[in-house]
Amino acid sequence: MHTSKHTYGRKSLTPKTKKLHPRVDLTAMVNLSYLLIMFFMLQSFMKKPEHIDLSLPEHNTCGPDYPVCGGEIWRNLTLLLGENNKVVMYFGMAQSPMEEPKVFQIDSKEFTNEFNRINQYVLERVVSPEKEGLTVIIKPSDKCQYKNLISALDAVNLIKPRIFTVSHFINSDEQKLLEK
Repeated sequence: MHTSKHTYGRKSLTPKTKKLHPRVDLTAMVNLSYLLIMFFMLQSFMKKPEHIDLSLPEHNTCGPDYPVCGGEIWRNLTLLLGENNKVVMYFGMAQSPMEEPKVFQIDSKEFTNEFNRINQYVLERVVSPEKEGLTVIIKPSDKCQYKNLISALDAVNLIKPRIFTVSHFINSDEQKLLEK
């Protein structure tokens, strides 16, 4: 039987199926990826740091007997952290403090009030409080608990002294103060 290519305007009995070529349009995925990249970049720039600024002394600036880190001795406040939440606070040098060393509990109101009083005392007697303020040295003993060090750092962070440091060196005079 002979079939003709020409239908002469008639439709065929079996319609031809169109072959579809499947493909995925990735335009939306590209747009979404750029939006996510932009979101995470902006979020990382806008997030505020959640840490405490801590400056540690250099080895050259601290002497073997008494590490004075940053500034004149009359502006130094030392916190000796002992066992049972005890804090010994002295102003100046351990050999000859400006005031009698005082013993507090780390979370007490008296400790916070005394800390604020000494900070105000120093700020009233310096020429420029932004550049010359209180220097706080925190010295945890071997018997100190970690939470006491964190509490002391929180208390220091509240008054915002000019500089503060954590030192592991406790000299013999300071050891005697802790044992009293």
